[in-house]
Amino acid sequence: PEIFLSELFCSSNVPMEYVGDGRFWIWKHNPDFINLEKKVVLEYDGSAYWHKDKERDNKRNEVYRDMGWRVISIRTDQIYDHEQEVVKEVLKFLKSKTKFIILAIRGPRLVRVKE
Repeated sequence: PEIFLSELFCSSNVPMEYVGDGRFWIWKHNPDFINLEKKVVLEYDGSAYWHKDKERDNKRNEVYRDMGWRVISIRTDQIYDHEQEVVKEVLKFLKSKTKFIILAIRGPRLVRVKE
């Protein structure tokens, strides 16, 4: 999914860089994507993975926020069916001052779940 997102962001001119290969770390955590200029982290957790490691993921996102990063967490496995909605929501987040959002599927739609 991270490679799919990387290709989607590139083809849609979404300024998020894939760094999940270990070349960028924030206090012992290697995010999937970053926008260094806007200090935004995007983590793709997937629904099954996230449900299994919820506490770890929440602590990681808290560390990012404590270090001054804004966080997007994608918690669905259905990104392939919602790629344009993902692009729209990420671009919207980058333009906003919002500190943290979760993108998840509710019914047939991708929605923002704020925390």
